[in-house]
Amino acid sequence: MARVKQNFWQILSLILIELAILLLYIFVMDKGIVPYKYDSFSTIALELFCLFVFIAINRFVFKQPIFHSTKNPYRNLLLLLPAYLYLLYGVFSVFENYVLPSNLIIYFLTAITTAISEEYLFRGLILARLLSTSKTTIFPLIVTSLLFGTMHLIHLFDQSFFTTLNQVIQVSFVGFTLGTLYLVTHSIYFPIVLHATLDLVPFILIDTSGGSSDSWMSTFVYSLIYLLIGLAYYLIYRIDRGVKKI
Repeated sequence: MARVKQNFWQILSLILIELAILLLYIFVMDKGIVPYKYDSFSTIALELFCLFVFIAINRFVFKQPIFHSTKNPYRNLLLLLPAYLYLLYGVFSVFENYVLPSNLIIYFLTAITTAISEEYLFRGLILARLLSTSKTTIFPLIVTSLLFGTMHLIHLFDQSFFTTLNQVIQVSFVGFTLGTLYLVTHSIYFPIVLHATLDLVPFILIDTSGGSSDSWMSTFVYSLIYLLIGLAYYLIYRIDRGVKKI
């Protein structure tokens, strides 16, 4: 029980630190402290700063091992099939619209830094810490997914409630998929790749086609896809490990 309470306060502190950094970032950008011409690099700098902060906290306080197993590399690469297909979808949209993304390098750097930072925090630290004291695997997955989605409420500062709510719902299901992929591969690298792809392709689609759908139907369809992929990963995890706990 003492360790459960300790984990609770440690995880809460991580979330509050992340929230404080994001709010500070919003304040800096809103006040124009960072010149607009550097706005494209601000998210990259923010994610790198968050990553260094959480690495330092883990190094000196948490001491939580970050899993990066090299077992079954070919099988695990095959598990990234949804990422490959989604990336192909983005590439096809470029050819369909005959428009190359204007800031492809910035999009790539933003996607990869965001993926590394958020995966280190939510899967590497929070999910792993919850799994260490939980009698089930599904409870930590759900909690981490909800935390991951809820953190995106921060976008209420720069977009509508409807758009933000759709994003929170979708991202929560994405979090479930990333969490189960982390479980089945026992490595932080594969969720990072999938996460980066899920961020990069929308950047390309918005740049080349001028927008993206945020309707309830779109949210339902994407959330269902993420849920099914996550359940497939979880089933493979159960088969691999022969685990009896749900």
